[in-house]
Amino acid sequence: MIAFDRSTLGSVIERLEAKKYVERKPAPEDKRVKLLYLTRTGAALLRDIMASVDRAQARMLQPLKPANRKTLLALLAQLVDLNNEASRVPLRAEDALEHLGKAS
Repeated sequence: MIAFDRSTLGSVIERLEAKKYVERKPAPEDKRVKLLYLTRTGAALLRDIMASVDRAQARMLQPLKPANRKTLLALLAQLVDLNNEASRVPLRAEDALEHLGKAS
């Protein structure tokens, strides 16, 4: 979902674990598969930074009229989608749909 290659993702996960933001545990059905879980520390950090992220996004989009904000975000999403195959780690549509289905 985040389009990181394996080596980059492994390094990021190791740093997140070292800071106690996530923990890795084996999947119950297949011990070879490791699942990531957000820790309480990680959840607290995420909760703390979301307001700042929202404010930064609002500040960047503020000069635009509301309709133009929606247009800009739609065009950016379209660009990402149209350039997906050029990515080093293309997003597979079925993976995205599965992820979105679990999130709702």
